[in-house]
Amino acid sequence: MSGRYRAACDVLKKLRDTSSTAMQPRSGRQSARTDENVDAVNALFLSQKSAPKMHQTTRQIARDTIIHQLSFALFIKIFNSNV
Repeated sequence: MSGRYRAACDVLKKLRDTSSTAMQPRSGRQSARTDENVDAVNALFLSQKSAPKMHQTTRQIARDTIIHQLSFALFIKIFNSNV
């Protein structure tokens, strides 16, 4: 079977079995990139830009917001690329 034919068969089977082609929820850890978390990080980031010498480290902010330090650093990277 070719790749396209196989993919079409899979979609048709899923439609037949579930009456929908929507994605099913996946197991595993949920993403930290929720609208609420992004807004919180943006607010913290912008508040620190306007207050020189009053910055916090990513570790301190992660502890205060309960967002993992690496997730916070990724949010900042994304936010800086969009500005």
